[in-house]
Amino acid sequence: MIEKRVLFARIPVALEVPGQMNGATAAVLDGEYESGYFGEKLSILDIGANVGSFAIWANMRWPDSMIHAYEPHPETFKALVANVGSLPNVLCHNQAVYPTENAHELFYSRYAGDGESGLVTCMTRTFEGLPQERTFSVPVIHPRALPKCDLLKIDVEGAEASILEHMDLIDVSMILLEYQDMGNRRRIEERLRADFTREFEDGMSWDDVLKGSEYRKDLAGNRFGHMFFATKHGNKLRKTVSDELTAGIGRRRETVPDNLSLKRLLAALPGVTKRALKRRLRRLSSASIGKTRT
Repeated sequence: MIEKRVLFARIPVALEVPGQMNGATAAVLDGEYESGYFGEKLSILDIGANVGSFAIWANMRWPDSMIHAYEPHPETFKALVANVGSLPNVLCHNQAVYPTENAHELFYSRYAGDGESGLVTCMTRTFEGLPQERTFSVPVIHPRALPKCDLLKIDVEGAEASILEHMDLIDVSMILLEYQDMGNRRRIEERLRADFTREFEDGMSWDDVLKGSEYRKDLAGNRFGHMFFATKHGNKLRKTVSDELTAGIGRRRETVPDNLSLKRLLAALPGVTKRALKRRLRRLSSASIGKTRT
């Protein structure tokens, strides 16, 4: 009998994506959300879909699954549809997800495809100022109105905890998310503690990216990062532990473009710290490029 083994495939993907988001998009496609859990025929919610990199990766990672991708920015949504619209199992929703009874909420974005855009009510905790010309109204769906899912991915720049606190998680097997600060992280852990086990966490200090940036200076001493959670009750996914998988995840968590000016500093950092810092620096650099072009 031939033994089943875990292998990693690198597949070129042509996407509509702003140049400022090349690095962040490539990181998702390269396995940024890899958890070591296998499954098929899942229901997946991609909240904060941006241009579709996670939806494309998830479509390959968990075969025959139905993916609902939520992206409120109208121009980013056009790119999302262009990138994943040919996939019959991906449904695109031009909506923000947030616990409000309002049909629309104000949204902040620096450019189409901005990976650090979000609802104004949340972004005021991240940026020093939100110029009015960069804010606009977007449609909103309440978390309780979302379809049931097996796997939940959330990247919404600070609204993660609010969504989880108002969402029915009874059927959810796996949650993959980013947390924006430690306050958000504590709320997330409090919401999930009873029914989920934290499988993975990384983190990076805001101090390393505040100087000369648009971020709030009172984020000094705070942290941001990823957390993955698995249910304690009848997981529909299967965890595979193998040397190949462990090594592969490790390689991907350290794989980022080597085109930044802090090479010596970054070379001395642990893998997950290096990845988090490089990702944030890419976004900061991209924001500066966007300003220059406008």
